[in-house]
Amino acid sequence: MKLYQKAPALLLGLGIIVCLFQIWWPQYYLTGDGPCHVYNAGMLHNIWLHKNEVFYKQFYTIVDQPNPNWLSHIILSIPLFIFSGPVAEKLFISLYAIVLVSGFYKLIQKVAPDSSYLFLAIFIFVFNHTLAKGFYNYVMGIAIYFWMVYAWLL
Repeated sequence: MKLYQKAPALLLGLGIIVCLFQIWWPQYYLTGDGPCHVYNAGMLHNIWLHKNEVFYKQFYTIVDQPNPNWLSHIILSIPLFIFSGPVAEKLFISLYAIVLVSGFYKLIQKVAPDSSYLFLAIFIFVFNHTLAKGFYNYVMGIAIYFWMVYAWLL
């Protein structure tokens, strides 16, 4: 395979590395509601481990019905078994960036296979206003959306 044929995959990999660098370089990735999501995930994590049950039962009840905000809390609470809150948050944001970019890349390959560099447009939208505000469920939903459309087109 010649270099010009590998160029889109190389640019995709380089773009993802740059995105991950932007997430992992600072000590904390600051967002508006991000710390609240991490705190809520920490409470969910403590409830799973039966820590401070007396305190939590005074104020909280686990509702078994699906709730749209569960997505980020569940995803954030799983790494809390091993990592601290800020690292779990960075893992979540890294997952979001990878799912968004790779889903858009796959969708563009499916919809317009001849325009091999069109996927580069997604890098403008990775770090958007809703991510900066900490709307984790929304941005993860958008990232998953590209994969859903791709799966629908198969």
